[in-house]
Amino acid sequence: MTLAAALSGLAPRTAHATPELDRRYALDTVGYLRSWDNMDGLFVDYVADAYRDYFSRQSRFTVQDLGKADTVLSRSKIPYKKLIEDREILVEVARTSHSQTLIRTEVTKEGAQYRFSIEWLLAPSMEIISSGALTLTDPRDGSTFAMQDLKNKLEKTLDEMISAVPFAGNVSGRDKNTVTINLGSEAQIEPGDTLQVSTLDGVKRHPLLNQIVEWQLTKTGKIMIDQVEDKISFGHVISEEPGQQITPKQKITAISKKAVVSANETAPTETKEKGTTAAALYAPPAFGWVAGNLYMGGFSRDYSSLDNTINTSGGGFLFGVSAQGQLWFTRNWFADFSLGYGFYNYSQNSASLGTSGWTNFVLDGGYSYLINDDVMGPKAWVKLGYRSNSYSLPDSSANNIAAISFKSLFLGLGGDVPIQDGWGATADLGIGLFKGESEDSNFSGNATSVSDVSFTLGGYYRYTPRITFRAMLDMQFNGADFDSQRTLSQKVITFSPALVYYF
Repeated sequence: MTLAAALSGLAPRTAHATPELDRRYALDTVGYLRSWDNMDGLFVDYVADAYRDYFSRQSRFTVQDLGKADTVLSRSKIPYKKLIEDREILVEVARTSHSQTLIRTEVTKEGAQYRFSIEWLLAPSMEIISSGALTLTDPRDGSTFAMQDLKNKLEKTLDEMISAVPFAGNVSGRDKNTVTINLGSEAQIEPGDTLQVSTLDGVKRHPLLNQIVEWQLTKTGKIMIDQVEDKISFGHVISEEPGQQITPKQKITAISKKAVVSANETAPTETKEKGTTAAALYAPPAFGWVAGNLYMGGFSRDYSSLDNTINTSGGGFLFGVSAQGQLWFTRNWFADFSLGYGFYNYSQNSASLGTSGWTNFVLDGGYSYLINDDVMGPKAWVKLGYRSNSYSLPDSSANNIAAISFKSLFLGLGGDVPIQDGWGATADLGIGLFKGESEDSNFSGNATSVSDVSFTLGGYYRYTPRITFRAMLDMQFNGADFDSQRTLSQKVITFSPALVYYF
């Protein structure tokens, strides 16, 4: 009986369908072969102890026992080095121990140098996932080197080998919107962390060395962690790429830590209050935002005629409120809504003419270009929509004033730039394309041209991923030229603090 046949008899053979790449490269289980050295096994126990300690602290891998396979191999008359380099033998070792991956270690003494070569192999093809090497120098003064130094170097090399694989773990399961991953607190996962999930589309191998040289991944979606245990975590899906779905065995390719709170604050916990976990407060938004604004500023109006027989100007301090919202249909497409009202005591040519109001309404849709593929990151947008600005001035032909409204189909351009530590800046420009006006008394005549321009500039502080404080300088310009040779120009310029809630 051949050695491969003996190994094959340790476990029943089962038929397996060809798995998809995500499943094949799950890398969930690992077995470390007994090391080989050319010094009659001097380092075998030291290396085994180092590996045992290292993997006992890893939540990503399940370590498989290779004891039975080691027993069979140790009884063979074939040199051990030759056995662990035989692909057929290694395939059987992996199969019988249910190991997806094997670690092979060879130690060679060359003069005063000890060279450790480590390879991480994937069954069943035994292609090299990654490899590493380290050296130790035998002291010339007759003393022995510290085995702790060997352990430290072995662990550092293993860290480097594992980090060369561009994913940290796998999706273990999914039930509706709930996702389980094979990483926990031992991997520094915390509630509120956001994990990027990707699908492995392929790998490129070196044509001669049978070593993986490139991993090809496609982003699938993102999950937010809700609950963490030592070796496992539970979260929920917050976004999925168009045409993609998060499924078991897909890869965790990036981990974004939860928002950092200030030194005077208490970090979020899993304590429930009114049915909502604190971790949920720190979850990235998925659907859009709503905001409440205050308006503090001024309204001004200039009205004149070309023959200078009319030349009036007036204005007043404006105070008001508005409600705004944005709904995300996808990560890029959105719709905006805004409704605001302000009032002011209008004075013209030093005469008070009573309280008046300003009503602003906006409804639009647009597309955001996400520069870093993050809805909370830097972005630019373009939008198209309808808006109206109504000024409820008192009708008084003697004072050349009347209530008037401006309406337009407008084009908007803007951007949002996070700067540092939650601070950011934003700007928005709106230009009326198809415009119209409606004056209550129509004493000015018919408008021959209408202007409708808005500009907003300001900054914000992102307190948590869901709560942002914003302060803006809002400017609205409306005007018209009439066939009566009269000209009207109106401006509303306000400072607008706001509380924005993302959901």
